[in-house]
Amino acid sequence: MKLTHDPLRLVIGIVLIVLGVLSVVGISIPGGNIILGVIAVAAGAMIALRRR
Repeated sequence: MKLTHDPLRLVIGIVLIVLGVLSVVGISIPGGNIILGVIAVAAGAMIALRRR
């Protein structure tokens, strides 16, 4: 696991992780959709982290 060197993928991944965490906590999505939040965090991590 290594951070990607593509800045765009890195930014998108970080944004997805942040949005996912916020939605789990219940700030960005009203009511806090935990499942969507977890999926967003996982997707963000997969985008930002490249498997070697």
